[in-house]
Amino acid sequence: VDDPTLPVAVREYTCGDSMRAMDWKVTARRGAPWVRVNASSVAGAVVLLLECETRERDVWDDSPQMLDRLVHTAASLARDLLARGHAVGLIANGVPPGDNARVALAPAAGRGQLNVLLDALARVQSIVIKSLPQLVREHASKAMPFGATVVGVSAVSSDAMLILLAERRAKGVSAVHIHVGDEPLPLRCGGDGFGD
Repeated sequence: VDDPTLPVAVREYTCGDSMRAMDWKVTARRGAPWVRVNASSVAGAVVLLLECETRERDVWDDSPQMLDRLVHTAASLARDLLARGHAVGLIANGVPPGDNARVALAPAAGRGQLNVLLDALARVQSIVIKSLPQLVREHASKAMPFGATVVGVSAVSSDAMLILLAERRAKGVSAVHIHVGDEPLPLRCGGDGFGD
């Protein structure tokens, strides 16, 4: 949301700019129309929920390619969202055994947060220590601020992920599911709000 009380710069007028944004003093000095550029007063928080399970049903082996897709997707989302001024957090349920890497990062903005998120994503493996819903219950108060948009990223069909996102939607939170697997998700109908 542009906040007119937080002007950060002026730029030349382009077709389609609002007349309300005109900076009349600069326009008078320069002899051509100029508009104010305002800072955003509100940038939403986004929490990425990374389901690190990569085994398809009836398959015993983990898929390194699926894990790469998960990590690449989460990293790309984080980079893009941070570039747009959003605060981004992460909850992931796959960490190496014995690793003390944090699986829950509270949303924060800025370039430093990108480095923290990329470091956490680099440690992610398809070894699932706890279920994602359990991690969300444990870390929601710290890592999921009120009003944050939730983006679930998974590679395999997971009823737990869909139920978790449906619960968030029922609480009035924006929730999105990104599936990066090869197998299409089964069509689900009903009150969960998702038609994957």
